[in-house]
Amino acid sequence: MRPAGISPKSWICAAAGETVKAGFSVAVIAACPFPIRGGTPIRILRMAESLAARGHHVEVITYHLGQRVVDLPFAVHRIPRVPTYQRLKPGPSYQKLLLVDPLLAARWLPSRVPGTST
Repeated sequence: MRPAGISPKSWICAAAGETVKAGFSVAVIAACPFPIRGGTPIRILRMAESLAARGHHVEVITYHLGQRVVDLPFAVHRIPRVPTYQRLKPGPSYQKLLLVDPLLAARWLPSRVPGTST
């Protein structure tokens, strides 16, 4: 089913794998260090690259940890540095749940939700 507000031609082009000129704005929330070598960060990197290659505006919002890569076809926004959190391996932790993930949400929400500010 075609999403509301998308022209039939754009939908058919996207379904056929062609570049869509009037793309979507996509925010990818990477609740992990990004990019680093590992399953989830690599998957997020490839997905964001693919979406950007199809003409979509992509922004990745992620942790303060990760390699600094230049010339990515999308913007990367990081949370402020958390000196006590340097964990690169995946999995839950109390600090991630109570401190790092709320910072991730706060980094994205103020500019996107009406009535909020930074």
